Order: sequence, then structure tokens, then C-alpha cells
Amino acid sequence: MTKPIQLIAPSLKNGSLPLALGAAAGLCAVGLLNYLLFHAMAELFSIVIAGALFILAWNTRERTDNRPLVVLGIAYLFIAFLDLLHTLSYEGMGVFETGFFFANQIWVVSRAIEAVALLGFALLMRRPLRIGYPVIFALCGLASAAGVLAVFVWKIFPVCFVPGVGQTPFKIAAEWVIIAVLLTALLLLPRDTAYFDRRVYWLTAGSILLTVVEEIFFTLYVSNFALQNLLGHLAKIASFYLIYKAILETGLRRPFDLIFKKLKDGEDRLREAVATKDRFFSIIAHDLRNPIGGIAVVTEQIYRDPSWLDGPEREEIIRQLVLAARQTTHLLENLLSWSLSQADRLETRPEALSLLERVNTTLPIFLVAAGSKNISVEVSIPAGLKVLADPDMTLTVVRNLLSNAVKYSRPGGRVDIEAYGENDTVVLRVRDEGTGMTQRQLDAIYRSGRTERTKGTAGESGSGLGLDLCRDFVGRNKGKLNIESSPERGTTVTVRLPRAA
Repeated sequence: MTKPIQLIAPSLKNGSLPLALGAAAGLCAVGLLNYLLFHAMAELFSIVIAGALFILAWNTRERTDNRPLVVLGIAYLFIAFLDLLHTLSYEGMGVFETGFFFANQIWVVSRAIEAVALLGFALLMRRPLRIGYPVIFALCGLASAAGVLAVFVWKIFPVCFVPGVGQTPFKIAAEWVIIAVLLTALLLLPRDTAYFDRRVYWLTAGSILLTVVEEIFFTLYVSNFALQNLLGHLAKIASFYLIYKAILETGLRRPFDLIFKKLKDGEDRLREAVATKDRFFSIIAHDLRNPIGGIAVVTEQIYRDPSWLDGPEREEIIRQLVLAARQTTHLLENLLSWSLSQADRLETRPEALSLLERVNTTLPIFLVAAGSKNISVEVSIPAGLKVLADPDMTLTVVRNLLSNAVKYSRPGGRVDIEAYGENDTVVLRVRDEGTGMTQRQLDAIYRSGRTERTKGTAGESGSGLGLDLCRDFVGRNKGKLNIESSPERGTTVTVRLPRAA
């Protein structure tokens, strides 16, 4: 609860808070002495802010891809128009014929459009849609025109106020519906977006919350000049002030924070990508040095003294060479796949694949390593079971899952590979009885797909790329990957892929 205060507080520095409190006190005094004057001042304030919001959004539409802001700005243009009609038609203004209480009716129309606009703003911030601005103008214009005609011309809009009685059930129900829409918008408003920082989020959320408070006051009054109306309009002033702070001031005084925030975020992502690339290349360089260095030492020794292979260690030397070569190949294949994935140059070409064939193609690569640790590998996959997936990506997933299972299994352990059909899905499960992972390591995998670099049970090294590739490739093939693990109890990786017809 302290964070919003910390974020909003900077907007009230340098004497602004006493000024705001003084202005509120002055408005209360005006409202108590002459409510009609207070009402006009409060509404004109919101009209100016709404009009300014439209001007800012519309005139920056070609220099920013912040379409949600432009959509909200268009809506506020019509809200400003409706609020002006509300002001002019208020009881005692003498502009429109008396006895119909048009102001109460047009208020419902204006607040309903505002609530829907804020809800649309929150939804578009989550999932932008390419909605043409003429369409937004047309929708807002039609809704406003229908409301104005229903109130002033056709006079078919439900009665909202009865003298001596107060608000009608329709008016109160409408206010609560508007409150529900506003609360939905508040819940859906994303905190982290490509357009706004968290300060703007809290200011916008505060504006919506104050609008809810405003609407609650307007469910309670009996007279159009009651204290609840005064308090409701004060809440409206504060609400529009926060919109001003969030959108107008941020856009005019700090345009780079609003209009070009996405560019800045792109720069940050680029820096992060470069840092990630440097980190992984340093890892690759380290992990390649060991097997290649070992191969170089052994082959040089054989070159100098071919009879060296005739000794009793011949079988062990050849086994170590095979392991080093396969480890290097596996690492290079992962690096190539990862680099193509990061550059978004991989194309997914799904086809019907025999999952058993994929496993049998990959398994021999790791049988030497499994045999050196006396690990048994059990395969239980029906011969006719087929998945609909990219062949190369599926092979990479299977290869990495088997590599991890063998790497982290203890000598004398067991690795189970099973698969079965489940409706339109094929479930592949690789289970080992190895060292397992902590909850912190699991959280890191689900957050970024990458694991800490940990040695295998025989000192095997790893780059941490494997599970990242698995998660990426399974997702590209419309599948899901799940990991269950606990320290010293092993790991089970479950992959679900579409089943081929």
C-alpha cells in the first residue's frame, strides 16, 4: 500500500500539496455558497482536461505506436462534449427547458462512455488491436449521438431524477453498473507495458479509483444540490487531475518517457541480449575447451607414438575420445540451434513423426556415457505413436532431455523414457533418479528457461542452453513442457505435443 503513495507523491512536491488543499477548500466554500457556480467550475475543469487529452493524443498519433492512448483520447473528446451538455442542462442554468432533468440523464450517458473507454484502454494495453481511428470516432460518435437524441429529442431515455423523491432505481442501478465496469478496468490495467512506466500506472489507477468514489457519491443524493453532489464533483476533479498528471504532463513535459518509452525499452532489451550473448559465448568457450583440449592431447600422443594405443588402456582411451567428440558435437548443435532461435530465423515445419524413431536415432549417442556410469536406459514407446512436430526441433528436444537425464544420474541408476497417447496429445516423459533440482532452480527455469551451470555426477559440464531450447522448441510446436524435481530424488520432464492423425 505504500508504493502508490511513493509514486504519486513526487507530483505534489514544491508546495503543490498545500496549493491543492487550498484549492479544494476554496471550491468547497464556493459550493456551499453557490452550488451552481461550483458545479460549472468543476465541470469546466474536467472538460478542459478531456479536450487537452484528445489534442495531445491526436497530434502525437503519427509519432508513436501508442494506439491505446489515441483511442482513449478520442473517447475523451466526446466525453468533453457530453459533460458540456450536462453543465448547460443542469437545474438552474436556464439553457434548456426545465422539468425534464436532462443533466441527470446525460450524466449517465457520459459516465458510461467514460467507463467503457477506460475498460477498452486497459484491454488494448494488454493486447493491442489494429482498430482504425475512423472506427473509434464512429463508435464514440454513434454512442454519444444516440444518448443525446434519446435525452433531448426523442425523450425516451429512462427518467433519472424525480423532484422530492430523488434518483430513480434506473439511475442508481446504472451508476453501480458503471462502477463495476470501472473496477474491471482497474483490475485489467497492466502494471508493466511497452508504453508507460509504473508511475503512470499508479496515477491512471488512482484516477479510475477516484472515478469509482465519485460514482458512489452519485448513488446517494436526493437533491441535485446535496452535499453528496459536491463531494462527488470534488472526486471528479481529483480524478481528472490524476489523468492530467499521468497522460498530459507526462506527454508534454517528459515526452520521451511516454511517446518513446518503447524505443527505450527496445534499447534495454538489446543491451540485455548483448549481455546474454556475451555470457553464453564465454560459457561455450569454457565448455568447448575441455573436450577439445582432451582430444588434442590424446591425438597428439597417438601421432607421436602410435604404439601407445596398443597398451592396456586402449579401450578406455577410445571411449574417452568418443565421449569428448560427442560432447563437443552436442554442445555445438545446441549453440547453433540457440543462435538461430535468438535471431528468429528458425522456421517450424511440422510433420507426422514416429516418436520411437526419434528416440532410437538419438539414444546411441548417449549409450557410451550411460554405460560408463552403469546406467540402464528403459524405453517404452508404442511403435505407431506419432506426433505432429518439426523433425529437427523434436530431435533437439529428445537429445537434450536424454543428455540431462544421463548427465545427472548417479552410477548404477536408471533412466525411463516412455510415451503414450492422450486424446489429441502425445505425452513424452523422461524420468531419472539423479541429483534433482531445488525449487529455486525450477523457478529460474520457468522464468527464463535457463539453468545454473552445474556439473554432472561424473564431472560433465554444460552450457545451461538445453532446457531453454526445449521450452522454446516445444512451444513453437504448440506443445507444453513441465518439470517435476526435488533434490536427491531425481527429475521428471513431461512434454506434450500434438498427436498426428
